[in-house]
Amino acid sequence: MSELRLGLSKALAGTGMIGAILSLEVRMSSQLEIVEAQALKLTVEERAQLADRLITSIFEDHEVEAAWASEVENRIEEIESGRAKLIPAAETIARARAAIK
Repeated sequence: MSELRLGLSKALAGTGMIGAILSLEVRMSSQLEIVEAQALKLTVEERAQLADRLITSIFEDHEVEAAWASEVENRIEEIESGRAKLIPAAETIARARAAIK
């Protein structure tokens, strides 16, 4: 946080609503900096998981999320049991190109 902002916050602290807002902003910024520093210590995989969770929390739709989780589980089960017929990507792309010609 800049020294100017911190100094302004200290100067206005105790001056009613402005002081309260600036004090809250300073605390939030400090908290954000702490969380960010801790997050950057995580492995790449852990940071990716954290990023996914944070983005999901912004656009929460638990029903859609639950439906996709269920669909993923069903597809994995079909593949592992052999009920699903897997088609190589090259063949799928060739079929798609042929279909749009």
